[in-house]
Amino acid sequence: MAQLRRACLYRDGYICQRCDKRFKSDDLTVHHMIPRDAGGADIIENLISLCRTCHDFVEVAGLKDKASILGSYQSEPKEEQVQSEESEKGYRDSRPEWHKWVMGVIGIHVCDCYID
Repeated sequence: MAQLRRACLYRDGYICQRCDKRFKSDDLTVHHMIPRDAGGADIIENLISLCRTCHDFVEVAGLKDKASILGSYQSEPKEEQVQSEESEKGYRDSRPEWHKWVMGVIGIHVCDCYID
């Protein structure tokens, strides 16, 4: 398991995959997206590097897949961002931060619709 842990941390660049911050290997955990007790395998595709704070959040929130883990992080808004969001109520400005990960590379506009 230690070799698998090192491989996961190396693959993820020693960066928490939720908050996108770099950490030393001792400050990162390797999280099973599908827990072992639920049949999750000890394979690198089922592992994700998380800092301790993000790992605690993911465990409490019960997030089980990479998309929901990556989409759950919200950085604290800077004062400038709050002012611009209040002054500009356009659709593009109201998109959540994780939108760029779900919809693709920043700068590529896919569509302006939500399907309910």
